[in-house]
Amino acid sequence: MKTIPVLTGLAAVLAVVGCAHTKPAGRLSVHGALTEGAECPLLVASDGKRYSLTGSLGTFHIGDRVCVHGTEAEASICMAGDATLAIESIAPEDDCH
Repeated sequence: MKTIPVLTGLAAVLAVVGCAHTKPAGRLSVHGALTEGAECPLLVASDGKRYSLTGSLGTFHIGDRVCVHGTEAEASICMAGDATLAIESIAPEDDCH
């Protein structure tokens, strides 16, 4: 009987896509401060929850306070945070609705 190295194949796929998210679970709007993460930037929300971010930060940098609208991922290779958020839009925190 032949076995298929499923975990090895999955690890190779994740290594290729980097911090890209898989299987979106829901849409969120979160505001807080951008910080450095292990693999991906982090957003430390005002409630203390930490989100790894995938996608473009636009003109924002670590230390900026922002509002992110995005989709929560069920799985990610980002190595920090309580969840991973795929950025759909990012704006100054004061613009958060």
